[in-house]
Amino acid sequence: MSARRIRSRLTPYALVLPGWLWLVIFFVVPTVSMLSVSTMTGNDLDGFKQTFHVSTYKDAWTQYHTQIIRSLEYGLAATIICILIAYPVAYWITFRGGKYKSTLLFLLLLPFFVSFVIRTQSWQFMLDDHGMVLGLLRDLHLAGDNTQILQTSTAVVGGLVYNFLPFMVLPIYVALERVDPALLEASGDLYANKGDHKKAIMYLERAHSLEPANDNIVFFYSEQLHAIGALESELALLRDATKENPTSEQTWVMYLVALGTRRGPDSVLAELARVPAHDSTSLNWHAVMRGEAFWNKDLPDSAIATYRAALVRQPHSGNLHYLLANMLRQTGKLPEAAAELAITDSLKGARPEALLRMHSEIALARGDSAAARTAIAKAIRLAPLDSSLVVFQKTLGRAS
Repeated sequence: MSARRIRSRLTPYALVLPGWLWLVIFFVVPTVSMLSVSTMTGNDLDGFKQTFHVSTYKDAWTQYHTQIIRSLEYGLAATIICILIAYPVAYWITFRGGKYKSTLLFLLLLPFFVSFVIRTQSWQFMLDDHGMVLGLLRDLHLAGDNTQILQTSTAVVGGLVYNFLPFMVLPIYVALERVDPALLEASGDLYANKGDHKKAIMYLERAHSLEPANDNIVFFYSEQLHAIGALESELALLRDATKENPTSEQTWVMYLVALGTRRGPDSVLAELARVPAHDSTSLNWHAVMRGEAFWNKDLPDSAIATYRAALVRQPHSGNLHYLLANMLRQTGKLPEAAAELAITDSLKGARPEALLRMHSEIALARGDSAAARTAIAKAIRLAPLDSSLVVFQKTLGRAS
């Protein structure tokens, strides 16, 4: 494995290390210390020593089981209420917040600028028997003289919800923020729930029984099976489809992709060895799938060698030149990648915006951020609806 790939794999762990150290020092160590103290025995005069007296927990349960159960009930109730409130709030901020999104998030975090104790005391002052809330309700004759809010289960659960609601909203907001809006539109086109998926599968199964070698039916049938999580059924369908239509490039590629996902790259290589390429078309996808399998096995040199060998037999395959350029770029062989990309460009082996993006990535790797920005700007002008290009441009701006 190359030093570049080792660094790329270790970088996430290095970045998360400070967070883990913080948790270990300020959470794990105090928790272990507290558990250790709870199993000690002794007295104030003679001192305490560790005897692993675990019956302490039995005594605590015997004496305080009512309070423990009540605490769990309060915690569960507060969690459920937080979820019911937090999800709509986070959803609305994410998809309806618009230009006010930052302001809404600031308002959500505003209570954290005040001490937890002060916020709790303020609620006690407002909910006191003679406080603002009960005083107003009594003046309006909506509450009796004996009505009480503090020191009730409702007040406890309400306090928990108030203090921990932001901790529920923020993670949900972060998760929803990563959802591509285009996926929501696509879900409507490709059936939005499992019931509709199963209905589509019923019709596709009937169509497939009439035309088992039809590539389009196989494609949509496998997509629906994948959508409901029937991955083994999807794999079996595609395997049978390659037997029904052994010359179909689309079916073979779908089958090998599913096989690699379920069984791993070794299974893909074994299947390719069993069914050798027999013409220029099969040679192309053989090389692509074999190269990807080697790449997924962390054997980049073997993947590159596979593409080079295929190009000896198909020197004018722009697609293979493009894939080879991409692998050379990822392994840090920038001059070779640029040369292969130039050949791809002359053969029109990829979409213009894809070529420009790779030009941008190679320029960025060489440290030429100006050329990288120029290339990606041209790509966006050619394909303004390609969200991946816009995301890469934003990443490029942060990197430079």
